[in-house]
Amino acid sequence: MPVTDENTSQLIAFIENFSKKQPTLPIDDSGLSRILTQAVYISENRTMYTTRFTLISDIISEADYQARKQNASAITADIVSQAIEHRRYLQKLPEEKCAQMIQQRETVLDVTGKKTGKVNGLAIQDRGYYMFGIPVSVTAQASPGTDGIINIERESGLSGEIYDKAILIIQGLLQRKYARGIPLALHASICFEQSYSFVDGDSASCAEFFALLSAIAEIPLRQDIAVTGSLNQIGDVQPVGGIPEKISGFFDTCTILGLTGTQGVIIPRRNLNNILLPERVQKAIEEGIFHIWAIDTFEEGLHILSEMEPEELAEKISGNLTEYVKLMKNLYK
Repeated sequence: MPVTDENTSQLIAFIENFSKKQPTLPIDDSGLSRILTQAVYISENRTMYTTRFTLISDIISEADYQARKQNASAITADIVSQAIEHRRYLQKLPEEKCAQMIQQRETVLDVTGKKTGKVNGLAIQDRGYYMFGIPVSVTAQASPGTDGIINIERESGLSGEIYDKAILIIQGLLQRKYARGIPLALHASICFEQSYSFVDGDSASCAEFFALLSAIAEIPLRQDIAVTGSLNQIGDVQPVGGIPEKISGFFDTCTILGLTGTQGVIIPRRNLNNILLPERVQKAIEEGIFHIWAIDTFEEGLHILSEMEPEELAEKISGNLTEYVKLMKNLYK
């Protein structure tokens, strides 16, 4: 429901009524503010409160338990935060296992330097009771040929229909932007590295397109930045889900492997209302050691990742695609 004065008053009345019926310790103003903040966080939109009131009731009950354990006289913001963090601790075993694999370098990820044909994408692991974000290496290879773009996930039977549609959109966008006057004489492959389960959705299409362009133009891209966002055939970056979890997931990965102060994420500008982050991530952003870039078009994201001007990039990509055509013509002479 929208965050309005009336709805805020009604939600506070619900919280106070539930507190009296339980009964719980009194909730002070800071505690009320923290619960309202969590109601917004659950909705994943700065302009909305969640209407899943059972989740709000659970937070109040758990905060009351934490307050009584500490012999507190009231439920404060700090106590509510402790209750929320304790719930996360109880549920995050799968997330801890992923973090352990990253720390032990079983999951191969780079969060520093530059590489060609490789971009850090952002994925969501949804366990039903708990959802968290993890970075995934998205790689691409390109050479002259006639096969177009090969979707390795589809060929392996690991992709859904929306994911497959996104790959076809990428091919259309590549033709529109860089090969309007020539045939697309391309053999390319795109892959989610170390992904062994079903993949669906189009939120990785920005990362996939950047990796493909990097492979075609042989341009290295920054590995200290992770990317999420959907693309259309015009090149606009469209909003996606799971923004808070994706940003937090990459921040935690950078923390494990070493924060450098230059790391961050690229997200669609249309997702700005969905930026609701844990306190640890907010603090890092305020201190300037983690960053968020919001973009409207893929050219903006490519400029950030490559640190090259759009005109120079376009010339390089188009030039290499033209060379592919020439090589294929010579091959069939």
